Amino acid sequence: MRRFKVSRKGALEGLPLYLIIMVIIAAVGIAILVGWMYMVKKPELDHISIEVTDMTIGNTYDFNITAYDVNGKTLEGVEIHLEGCGVDVKKLTDKNGQAQFSVTPTLPQNVHTGEIKVTAKYTGTTMKIVQGIITVHD
Repeated sequence: MRRFKVSRKGALEGLPLYLIIMVIIAAVGIAILVGWMYMVKKPELDHISIEVTDMTIGNTYDFNITAYDVNGKTLEGVEIHLEGCGVDVKKLTDKNGQAQFSVTPTLPQNVHTGEIKVTAKYTGTTMKIVQGIITVHD
């Protein structure tokens, strides 16, 4: 009867090759994911457009504030905050990049001018804040 030698050497010799192949596949997979993440970057807030920049106390103003990205396209989901002269309101821009406001500014007695501070905040790849001013007078 003929006997064959069993060699366990082949199992150990092939193991490092499998590990190398697994490391290469993992590296390629990670490179693909990182590349995909850079391709789907969120847009960045660039500027806002305020329809009304001058108001008189006691009057009600209905207006829009529009947010734009760095490519000049309107930007949804930007938080717009109006604060000052009796106004304190926050809204998010809609799918058209607009937030609609209706405000009636006030001033304290013996004060003839004031400002409503407009702050737009958006987190794309980084968080960005853009500010503007609406002037209020009597």
